[in-house]
Amino acid sequence: MITSLRLRFPDFQRKFIAASRALETLPGVLSRHVSAVISSDRPKIDDTFDVAVTVTFKNAAALKSYMKSQKHKDMLSKQLKPLVNRIVVYNFGNL
Repeated sequence: MITSLRLRFPDFQRKFIAASRALETLPGVLSRHVSAVISSDRPKIDDTFDVAVTVTFKNAAALKSYMKSQKHKDMLSKQLKPLVNRIVVYNFGNL
């Protein structure tokens, strides 16, 4: 899963990154990385976001479990969503 987020204010980057790290220990997560955007002067590179998150799951069932977990739902609603203005999510995996 790759998620890119535009925050309400750019200075929310550190707060978002720190808060979201609590999700690294959820079952089924093989790896998780969250980082601020690196601006690009190349016209075809999308750098219109502030933070990106990549998460690798054990399998599709682990992704579904992660999305339904109460810890994930609470983190989103109470700490992360208030910081976010726009979100784009790409879910993908092996066929």
